[in-house]
Amino acid sequence: MEIFNLIFVITITVFAGWFAWESSVMVSEKKARFKAETHDYYDNPIKD
Repeated sequence: MEIFNLIFVITITVFAGWFAWESSVMVSEKKARFKAETHDYYDNPIKD
């Protein structure tokens, strides 16, 4: 029974790590668009 608990915990940990990684990538991309002045603070494209 302990092996199932271990597998479950490893699965949850991997999923949480993946979620944290993807959200940090999304925030970095949003910051880059904002600094390039192509999008506003709310990530809406700036129209000319």
